[in-house]
Amino acid sequence: MVSAYIENNVLEMEKKNNALSGRDLAEVQRDILRRAIRLKERVIERYMGIAEETNLDHVRSILKDIIEREREDVKVLQNAVRTGKFLSSGGADIRDYELMDHLIADEIEEFDKDDLASVLKMAIKVSNDLMRLFSLMATEYQGTSVADALSAMAQREMENKNRMVEIYDEVINQDYW
Repeated sequence: MVSAYIENNVLEMEKKNNALSGRDLAEVQRDILRRAIRLKERVIERYMGIAEETNLDHVRSILKDIIEREREDVKVLQNAVRTGKFLSSGGADIRDYELMDHLIADEIEEFDKDDLASVLKMAIKVSNDLMRLFSLMATEYQGTSVADALSAMAQREMENKNRMVEIYDEVINQDYW
């Protein structure tokens, strides 16, 4: 009953080319993308702050790599705002490894800027939280062009998360073997 109501509202929204708020979908997409850019820029600033504070070169090096990846995401988002089209990074859907999810399930209370494992767990959690946020938003706008952009953003975050999980596994878990 409720899903039929939502589906009818989405269909009605598409006919009008408006979002639930009554605003034009293209305008909503630009607004969401701009907010995503600001969010990514704050993440970059956080990583840069940690990179400046850490005393360890290997932590700084990995953070610089993560920062570069975040900057690439910002460029993709800025291009989407300019063109109105969001180009995803690949064809096939990327699967979430979920290997580290048990370590990042809760808020990470103890954070040590000089501990690579701690820095990577924090970065994995940030990407995981962003991925879940964008996925949820894509579900809310299902059937619209906004949903396509949000789904692509969620996929990019999943790629970022998986990449950091691989680094964690290679650098941190190798000592356990």
